[in-house]
Amino acid sequence: MQNNITLPLLVQNVLERLEKNGFSAYVVGGCVRDSLQGKKPHDWDICTSALPQQVKEVFGGCKIVETGIAHGTVTLFLEGQPFEITTFRTEGNYTDGRRPDSVSFSPNIEDDLSRRDFTINAMAYNPNRGLVDLFGGRQDLQKKVLRCVGNPHERLREDALRILRGVRFCAGLGLKMDAESKQALQDCVAGLEHISVERIFEELTKLLCGEFVVQALLEYDFVLFQILPQLQATKGFEQHNPYHIWDVWRHTVYAVGASIPDPIVRLALLFHDIGKPLCFHQEKGVGHFYGHANISFQMSKEILEKWKVSIQQKNRVCRLVKYHDSPIWPTDVSIKRWLNRMGVEDFFLLLEVKRGDARAKAEHCQWRLEEIDQIEAIARDILRRKECFSLKKLNISGKELLQLGFVQGKEIGKTLDFLLSQVMQGMLPNEPTPLQQAALQYRKKLENK
Repeated sequence: MQNNITLPLLVQNVLERLEKNGFSAYVVGGCVRDSLQGKKPHDWDICTSALPQQVKEVFGGCKIVETGIAHGTVTLFLEGQPFEITTFRTEGNYTDGRRPDSVSFSPNIEDDLSRRDFTINAMAYNPNRGLVDLFGGRQDLQKKVLRCVGNPHERLREDALRILRGVRFCAGLGLKMDAESKQALQDCVAGLEHISVERIFEELTKLLCGEFVVQALLEYDFVLFQILPQLQATKGFEQHNPYHIWDVWRHTVYAVGASIPDPIVRLALLFHDIGKPLCFHQEKGVGHFYGHANISFQMSKEILEKWKVSIQQKNRVCRLVKYHDSPIWPTDVSIKRWLNRMGVEDFFLLLEVKRGDARAKAEHCQWRLEEIDQIEAIARDILRRKECFSLKKLNISGKELLQLGFVQGKEIGKTLDFLLSQVMQGMLPNEPTPLQQAALQYRKKLENK
């Protein structure tokens, strides 16, 4: 844990300019927390006794955007970099469990820190006055404890998203909630029903990519089941299968944790076996889940549509869920077909999903990892050799087929698909003349049928 916080020159300039004009100013929240841990903050939030209009006067001539003027926040741009500057404030009641009914500005940093969610986020720093830590956030960081500021029940009822944020901090920083805060988490978890799906999805995605996601999901599974009740049935659902040593929930959690911290991959792994409880049956004491990938695909699609996830993101996650259990053989032809089906980027993400899935299975299944490595090596070699596996790379187009006398429509589509299949199988060179000859021969076959 670091003792000193080194501020970037631009941040120092902002603080000094505010202070020279008679206002107090601090960096606050996550940037202080990260700095104490020796991490480089993604952004620097600044709080000050200056009102928004006074901030605009201090930085006259600079670009300032009123990003949250009702709550005292403006965004200052210096040398192209944005800095959020917020006036010290206190907050009224949270009637809707999402946002304060009223905001009052304050001249005191103490009032501002008292309204924050967790002690580790309720610290401020000024180079001249040092660290302001009213609630023991620095000590909690050292002890790896996540603790609410003040009364935990009040904090979590004010904004139920703090419940999910708390689990996200545990997943990202390896923290564990103190007993009182965890009890409040359990007592208040139903409040997540009142939070917008967009906010929930954003927090969940960050949570899943945390370094300590396994511990967090197992410790606070009731939070996940609140926002994803479809997962509840997987907990304790034994698989009775020699490939598995965990119930469906634990397998899911370990698969997520064993994968690369990519949000698309980890979302796919969270959903990949969600349909298993709906299709389980036993044969001679062995459990089987025939068709679970398709059921999980449909459930994932419904969930992500309800969460208003972008069409592109939804489709990518759902395709990975759908094909997570499909066989890919370590041959050029098989891999080219999968590159054609998935596209290059998502093909490699599919391999990452398969890796995470395999790592969470029984030890005797780990040979699959070697096969996945082999498949990846072949795929990268195909790309290196610039071999054809898509219509885009095929050295003949629909326009050229029209010039050869083909009719616009299905005939061209079928012909191009046939030619691509022949090229991918190595039965036809990807060269214009052989492709034209093969196209004409294929048309004759279609006409004779």
